[in-house]
Amino acid sequence: MKFIVTNETLQTELALLSSVAGGKSNSIPVLQNILIESINDSSLKLTSSDLDVTLYCQSEARVTEPGKVLLPLAKLLAITKTLPKTADLNFRSIDNGGANLTFERAVQTTRPGRRTVP
Repeated sequence: MKFIVTNETLQTELALLSSVAGGKSNSIPVLQNILIESINDSSLKLTSSDLDVTLYCQSEARVTEPGKVLLPLAKLLAITKTLPKTADLNFRSIDNGGANLTFERAVQTTRPGRRTVP
């Protein structure tokens, strides 16, 4: 999956989704992530859940390769807060899970949360 979205757009949606992914989901690591899916070549669907409530958002984006990817919401929100609101964020999913996020010369790799059980 490949897509480009403005930082301001993504940050607004992530802030809304974080209200669901926060609380009870700490005991189930996968619920700390968001699912990003392409709807068409100009929009994305973002999903967050805590098992009781599921929240969907639709966001404008330029999708060049359709697909879906699971990303850690808190980490992604923290990254977007450090970048200019007008920045274009380029995402490219990677084969073993997660995505590469590029902005100008910076590259950040994000992966869904994993928990090792002893």
